[in-house]
Amino acid sequence: MIRSSMGKCPASPVGGVAAALMAIVLLASATIAHGTALIWQERPLPTPDVQFLQVASSGTMLLARGFDIDEPFGPGLLFISDNGLDWTPIDPGLAGRSVDAIGFALDHFVVITEDGELLLGNDDAASWSTRPAAVDPSASIRGVVEHERRVWMLATWRFGPAAAELVSSADFIDWTTEYSSEAIGVLFDPILGNLTAGDGALALTKMSPPPAVTTGAALALSSDGPDWLSFSSNNPPAGPPVSPGGLAWNGSAFVGLAAPPLDGSPTPLQIVQRTPDGNSDVFEYPDRVGKFRTLHGGPDGLVVQQLDDDAHRLWTSRDGTDWFEESVVPSGTFRGFARWKGGWVGVGTTTIRGVPRQALPIPTLPLGGLTVLAIVLALAGSVAVARRRPTSPSGSSTPGG
Repeated sequence: MIRSSMGKCPASPVGGVAAALMAIVLLASATIAHGTALIWQERPLPTPDVQFLQVASSGTMLLARGFDIDEPFGPGLLFISDNGLDWTPIDPGLAGRSVDAIGFALDHFVVITEDGELLLGNDDAASWSTRPAAVDPSASIRGVVEHERRVWMLATWRFGPAAAELVSSADFIDWTTEYSSEAIGVLFDPILGNLTAGDGALALTKMSPPPAVTTGAALALSSDGPDWLSFSSNNPPAGPPVSPGGLAWNGSAFVGLAAPPLDGSPTPLQIVQRTPDGNSDVFEYPDRVGKFRTLHGGPDGLVVQQLDDDAHRLWTSRDGTDWFEESVVPSGTFRGFARWKGGWVGVGTTTIRGVPRQALPIPTLPLGGLTVLAIVLALAGSVAVARRRPTSPSGSSTPGG
């Protein structure tokens, strides 16, 4: 069920202008690798002391959440990018506060500060406004998604009357508490994974009880927020538990990675799919063994990160059944991915972008010394070829030409 192929660069035309352009592209694209369907490029982050945690996309702009590795619990850092590779720091009103979560919902970027205040940015992140906290400021926001034209947030507490609450709003102002774990504290607790929205359903992962607390997760499903179909240790679904490393909606089912073993050893790739009514399927790929750790995506595509000791790899899929190994071997590890122009942008210790060839702009580069040399050499070669070409109508060379 796994397919793997390596993309090939097309043969360059012989013509002088085309050869010159090809030389420019090759000089500018030293970090580009051609995978099965996407062209990948990886770059360092803006400064070496910064790492990224999350990325959200509006379709035209990307927003990333980061932190200073020398001060991991210090002020939050936010960056924007219009290409997924070059990032510019912004401060839409953090005022030194840390950031709990970011997302994109109801046509707005959403930033949740440490005290619960909402910072809302338009789809190009050019203008920002604020909204009061949706829950008690002592909560930590673990997820921000859009579902049924409402924004949903999952709030958790380490201490307090409620272990967790799920709230929703149609306007970022009036909030409804859709669910509180005061009812059954075993469903929600402070050790929660992902909140994911699908067509007519919500899903979240809840960490399993010890000893699997670091690797396994149960899955709860809901069509409306208050009523949840819970998969607990007393009523397990078919197949392995879902890894806390990622959960996505593929258009018909929630898709997750099978939880890795406690010792972290390599295993065959296993993909767990569960429909909103609780039916489960498990797809196993015995010929692909590795340390598969994160899954990201949505109805238009999925990406899995493989973090083996010798190399890092990326796998992509349309729906979670057939997987393609991308030929890029990233140097970094990635905490978040967002869809971007038919491809992906990943952020973590570096930033990486993979997009279809047709989505890339024609490069416009300053005429540095190497670029000028490449053009001169290419044009000189084309002139030499032209001098050797037949010039008579019959195709025979003209003596003395």
